[in-house]
Amino acid sequence: MVDGLLPYAPAVTGVVLLAVLLIGYAAGRATGRWTALVAGIVVIVAVGVVLTAVGGPPTEDPAAELTALYTITLPLLIAYVAGWLVVKGGWLRRFLVIAIGALLLVAFPYAAAGQATADALLRCDRGDAPLTTPVPRRPRRDSVVHVLTALHSPIVLAPMAGGSTTPELATAVSEAGGFGFLAGGYLDAATLGAAVSAVRARTARPFGVNLFLPGERRDAGVAAYRERLVAAGLEPGEPVWDDDGYPDKLALLLADPVPLVSFTFGCPDPEAVSRLHAVGTQVLATVTTPQEARQAVGAGVDGLVVQGMEAGAHRGVFDNDPADPAGGQQYGLLALLRLVAATTDLPLVATGGIVDGAGVAAVLAAGAVAAQLGTAFLACPEAGTKPAHRAALADPDAPATAITRAFTGRPARGIRNSFLDDHTAAAPAATHRCTT
Repeated sequence: MVDGLLPYAPAVTGVVLLAVLLIGYAAGRATGRWTALVAGIVVIVAVGVVLTAVGGPPTEDPAAELTALYTITLPLLIAYVAGWLVVKGGWLRRFLVIAIGALLLVAFPYAAAGQATADALLRCDRGDAPLTTPVPRRPRRDSVVHVLTALHSPIVLAPMAGGSTTPELATAVSEAGGFGFLAGGYLDAATLGAAVSAVRARTARPFGVNLFLPGERRDAGVAAYRERLVAAGLEPGEPVWDDDGYPDKLALLLADPVPLVSFTFGCPDPEAVSRLHAVGTQVLATVTTPQEARQAVGAGVDGLVVQGMEAGAHRGVFDNDPADPAGGQQYGLLALLRLVAATTDLPLVATGGIVDGAGVAAVLAAGAVAAQLGTAFLACPEAGTKPAHRAALADPDAPATAITRAFTGRPARGIRNSFLDDHTAAAPAATHRCTT
């Protein structure tokens, strides 16, 4: 509705400024006292402070707050003082004041309208619209948007299970102005609770926790695959299926809430989403296809982590399709962002193959509110990355990556090595962890 009023912005702003000018003139005529002028200025500044506080999303940037206050109050102050001085001065001063007031009434409204039009163009999220037509972004759910757009940098730490994402790394990302995430996968509730406490002890900034959703148990091919690994001279552990301690970890986060909880490997049930909402937690779901996005929206989540096929480590597919080596249909990140944005108004966090500022800018332009990076953080000193993994990431001649089920039974992108090459074709689609 606000964007629909955009063509009338100059007239509305002009009327407001003219009214303030006339109020200043009337105050000068009625009292003639300088105290009334000062009182009017104080009132205008107070109104500007209130409008700045309630008129937009919260921000931790004092410079942005001052800029907004300046934009609101300056033209009102000029109009009020100009109206006052018309009464207090001679004909020359009155002429100058009227000229300045007229310039203000004409120039500022059109400048404001021009800025509003530019903002609308920058918010444009329809790729099929001509650049000359401002198409506003659909309204997003404020809670998640405010958390992510209030960041100094639109960067989210990917929750990498298995030890890479440490409390120290999550803290460092949040303290640097991004959004830190803890990986709850493979941890029991007590260990996850200790990690949450460790982050809270290090930073007052917001962070989130990711949980794995338990998948359907699949035994087909698992025993034979283990025998294959033993025959190859390896020492795999016993095949294990469990729910990853999901009920206990969910109970932990209900009792000790964090701002955001994200889910991977499925769609959270609406009851769990509602319970998290009841304790003030916003919910994200990881999706890899438009169909998964629609399912997650139906569950009542507050935002989507859109994962392209470029992503390292596990693909967050809802159903691990045994007939597909990648576990399901693959979409490049930018294409998937546009497809998902066409189906939902929820805020989108983009992830998959983003390693630099140009990649972040690309996904923001494609409709994301933030970019989630994982591999880019593995070389950080705070990360729990193993030395061999660090060396492989730093090697300019390192092998290419490939998607495999060889390690966990779930499709994941890893750096090619002899194990991946030798066993990918034989690995079953499972939810076991038979190589740990």
